[in-house]
Amino acid sequence: METSLLFLFQPKMSNSRNKYSVPKSAELRFENGWYYYIKKNRGKSYVLNESMYDLLKVFESPKTRKQGLQDFLKDLEKDEKLEIQVKELVDGFIRKGFLKTAASEREETIQENDLDVHADFKVLERLHKSNKSHVYLVEGDDHKKWVVKVLTRLKEKYTLKVLNEVQILKKLEETGIVPKVISFEDQTCRLVIEHIDSLPMNQYVEKNQPELEAKRTIIESLLDSYEKLHRYRIWHGDIHPKNVLITPDLQVRLVDFGNSTNLDAPEMKRLWNVGMNFFVPPERLTEDCFDKFIMNPNERTEVYQVALLIYVLLYEKLPFVGGTWKNMVHSIRTWDKEVLPIERMPLGVFELLKKALNSDPLLRHSSIAELKKEWTKLWIN
Repeated sequence: METSLLFLFQPKMSNSRNKYSVPKSAELRFENGWYYYIKKNRGKSYVLNESMYDLLKVFESPKTRKQGLQDFLKDLEKDEKLEIQVKELVDGFIRKGFLKTAASEREETIQENDLDVHADFKVLERLHKSNKSHVYLVEGDDHKKWVVKVLTRLKEKYTLKVLNEVQILKKLEETGIVPKVISFEDQTCRLVIEHIDSLPMNQYVEKNQPELEAKRTIIESLLDSYEKLHRYRIWHGDIHPKNVLITPDLQVRLVDFGNSTNLDAPEMKRLWNVGMNFFVPPERLTEDCFDKFIMNPNERTEVYQVALLIYVLLYEKLPFVGGTWKNMVHSIRTWDKEVLPIERMPLGVFELLKKALNSDPLLRHSSIAELKKEWTKLWIN
């Protein structure tokens, strides 16, 4: 265990309304005549004098800065110089992380949780990295593969998204269209889910160059998966190729439900600003790149997005262009719905795509179920 002397701190302003305490990852200990502050998670200990030790003991239960100072000074003779020194020491403890708010302690926990992934599993690959979360493909001691998602920050809006994702995945588990939840840790929001042997749709097409019959099988599974999703009264909200996995037997699995919503939920606020470039229906878009969306997704917007997935799978390209946000919006709004015939593909497919991708949502299919039914009829001899 690494040991160092605790130094005196420079003053730092702190929020008077915050409650501070010695974090759970630390321990105050008196041993062999010495006073220690021990950071258990980092294997470090700091030598304290008796006054520092007593001051930190006051904060073993959460207190505001003012409450802690009052509790420490109440049995001492009034001394303005001493009060100033104690205030500066408390501010130093806060700045150095010896005292933390509950929120800052959670932030530290999740950073360490990211490191714990490497300690608890053999990390095979990092699948995703953003300023919000990291996703890893890992292997356990039993050589089974899992996917682990950890947050990089435990802000409320991010933790709510993970909790939402866990609830939806568990609700949909019996459908077989999503990965199973293996475990979820409430405190750290670490999510472990089933690893599905698959590739995102864009990667699958690029790697395998599927023939028309294979594409037809994928499309049927795609429509079946989204129909089941809507049957459970859930909007995905963020439909695009990277959130559609294709298995070796050409079956579709859906992922990334952090922004999804149950239609029985009281509000759909989380969906308002969700959408990947080129995969947002025209009625949701504005030309303002700082205020992009004007409405939540609904059943007809998801019809549009699923139809766009079908288009991209068949033609292996997007129908739109646009180097800037404004140009992209213009291209999506003014697309003339040119759908060229494909050899051995029923002509009705092109009329189906034109209808489902209509810029007027009222002229589209009213549901995924209707879109699926029309697709199925086209292939009946």
